[in-house]
Amino acid sequence: MGLLLPFLSKYAKENKDKFSQLLSQLSDIMAIAVFPLMVGGILLSSSIVYYIGGSAFLASTLPLQILFLAIGIIFYGTLYGNSVIALNLQRKAMWAYMFGFIFNFIGNIVVIPMYSYVGAAWTTVLTELLVTSYLVWVIKHEIKFKVSLSVGTKAFVASIFMGVFVLYFTSGIYATLPPLRFVGIVIAGGAIYIFLAVLLKLNRVLPHSVLHN
Repeated sequence: MGLLLPFLSKYAKENKDKFSQLLSQLSDIMAIAVFPLMVGGILLSSSIVYYIGGSAFLASTLPLQILFLAIGIIFYGTLYGNSVIALNLQRKAMWAYMFGFIFNFIGNIVVIPMYSYVGAAWTTVLTELLVTSYLVWVIKHEIKFKVSLSVGTKAFVASIFMGVFVLYFTSGIYATLPPLRFVGIVIAGGAIYIFLAVLLKLNRVLPHSVLHN
């Protein structure tokens, strides 16, 4: 997004149609990146926790799985946050972040005593979802753009097939893997997703048609 922000800023001033087209394409690219990350991360969270903190921290697997949902939303939040800057809508977007802060603060006060760190993880997911939704609302009042349901569906299907492969070789969602096996599964799972993405023609979802004009 840092590399593409200059293009977004240029089109925001010179050509709103190209800005909308580029934002739509980038939204589709986010879907292609987000779904395998979330699926793979959720299925491999136990091993990730084990490598970082050891067996004593395996109880952190569930909140990490929940936070992988937040990571997926943050991808979109980063895209639309940069788009707001390019469109010079920071004042309107400021309310999104302010509301997110208040919601997160109050939410944690309410849920942490009852659900501990699992509740805090879900509060993070909801906060990111609310902030990102508000940013989309702000942008849509300035320009028209759309996210392809077809691209998102294909990326989700490819990620599910990848997830079935990963789950089969992990022997369970909460199993911890030897490092070499973990790396092998990540590489093989990534290769499967890329193969399916090419097969479903997701590789054609690129912004070059806009950036080269």
